[in-house]
Amino acid sequence: MGELLLVGVVTLVVIGPERMPKVARTAGMLFGRLQRFVNNVKSDLQREMQASELAQIQQEIEAETAAIKNTIHQPLAETRQALSELEADFRLTHSDDTPPATSNAPSNAVAAPQDTAASDQPAASGHEQQPDLFAGLQAGPRPASDRR
Repeated sequence: MGELLLVGVVTLVVIGPERMPKVARTAGMLFGRLQRFVNNVKSDLQREMQASELAQIQQEIEAETAAIKNTIHQPLAETRQALSELEADFRLTHSDDTPPATSNAPSNAVAAPQDTAASDQPAASGHEQQPDLFAGLQAGPRPASDRR
């Protein structure tokens, strides 16, 4: 506090009482500008540091993404290769054993299951007996009556 009083007395003697308020205002404005400049520089530096940190984080994320892709795609490629080898082995072993197909049906069609009970009994009325599509389904509880 004593140092500030000494500086004030020296400026009062050097500048004089008439010009002291103007000099004080000018010094205050310059000090405010200096503070704003320092704050702007600080904020710019912080933004640059955050941008560099974000770039570093982005690079780390991209590296992790590439590693995850490799861990996913490598087993898939191995599985595909093993599957193609099995398919080739299967074709080699079964190409000599099976005679060529003579039917016009596609080779990947699934044969429909036949109802053995219907084939054992002759049709009584001349119409073919239809298989019961709902024979395997269990009847659930009946729904409660509509209370609207």
